[in-house]
Amino acid sequence: MTQQDILKSLPLLASVLGRQHGVQVTIGGTEAFTNGRIVNLPALPLDVGSEVLALCRGYLDHESGHLRYTNFSVLQAEYLYPVEKFIWNAIEDWRVEKALSDIYPGCQANLQWLARRIFVEEFKPTQDPQTALMSYILLTCRAWSVPNIEASRLIERQTVAQHYPQLLGKLDALLAQVRDYCPNTRAAIDYAMRIAELIEEHQEQTPDSEAAEGPGQSQAPETRESE
Repeated sequence: MTQQDILKSLPLLASVLGRQHGVQVTIGGTEAFTNGRIVNLPALPLDVGSEVLALCRGYLDHESGHLRYTNFSVLQAEYLYPVEKFIWNAIEDWRVEKALSDIYPGCQANLQWLARRIFVEEFKPTQDPQTALMSYILLTCRAWSVPNIEASRLIERQTVAQHYPQLLGKLDALLAQVRDYCPNTRAAIDYAMRIAELIEEHQEQTPDSEAAEGPGQSQAPETRESE
């Protein structure tokens, strides 16, 4: 099977899974994304092996979940700062994948394979406090559906606990609310804003010296910088 053979079959599959007609599928670059009309998958090697096919299936199922369940009109109407956008994306990715997996068990297997590949096999811990905090939020959402990711999440949690001990408990409580009830894109946006606000408040109220024991610790990430 060649890349061209796969490319020909993808629009129909994306239309069925995403429950939309006229979906275009492109392949190129290094990222998977969709704007609600076009699905882009990362570039594939010319010789398509089983692993590349698995990557293709996982990425396509993920983006089809966004086609089916993400309300792009709501998203486009709401300006999100970079940190808010990152947190929203982490929440929304989990939400749409869970919804699609509840309907299609085959998609669930594909999505879990892709998540393990990215967040377990390719996981690299970071010592940068701000990056670890964002990674912890992402991995927490991902671990809800893929228990294998828990080990990666706990590694990042150690860094967050070291630098943001007063923030961690409140953050965990808010993330638990997300897991219990996040029915749509609007809710995911609202949660992302609340989490970003919590981080910002902690940054404003907590001096560097109190954020973690010892000198030279980094502050919580900025949430009000423009894109």
